[in-house]
Amino acid sequence: QAGDIAVVYPENLFDVDSFLKEYLNGRNQGETNNLNGNTIVYVKLKENENKLLFPPCTLRDVFLKYLDILGVPKRYAVEQLSYFASDTEQQEKLLEMSSSRGVDLYHSYIRRERRSFLDVLNDFSSCRPSIKQLINIIPLIRPREFSISSSPNLHPGEVHLCVAVVQYLSFYKRKRRGLCSTYLASLQPDKKCKTVRLWIKKG
Repeated sequence: QAGDIAVVYPENLFDVDSFLKEYLNGRNQGETNNLNGNTIVYVKLKENENKLLFPPCTLRDVFLKYLDILGVPKRYAVEQLSYFASDTEQQEKLLEMSSSRGVDLYHSYIRRERRSFLDVLNDFSSCRPSIKQLINIIPLIRPREFSISSSPNLHPGEVHLCVAVVQYLSFYKRKRRGLCSTYLASLQPDKKCKTVRLWIKKG
């Protein structure tokens, strides 16, 4: 109907296999022995242990489809990550960024440069929570809402969206991209059909 909104659930676009390989190799605990991208995982909400956070899926899909690992961490998340840094200097730097006296450092390092969870984990190589702990720290991907630009009378059964691709350079000239617009732009309509998670919300 006129005024309805398309809600799109985007996916992360990054080399998830290389990330998982490096991350799991960087941990010296027994949990990593049997873990890889194809491992099936089950994760439940903290407030309701009877409810699955997302359906049973591979560890690869957890980081591609559900966790906002390319999102910008808030100060509270930076503080949580600091507890798992084995290097004292790195731990102190993360704690400083998350504290009230480190607001300027947090702004210049994370906010101004739009550094993501992935960037922070790469820069602070000693910070290696368990996979379960990391899943609890990183928030879920937030769905994006778009106005529908097509008429159901002219295009029945179809939804057309007009989306500007977000691409820009950070303060220090690092390339930054919008998550959802980049994901939509990456879809190839002439290739094998790909399922896009989308639903219609009343306007």
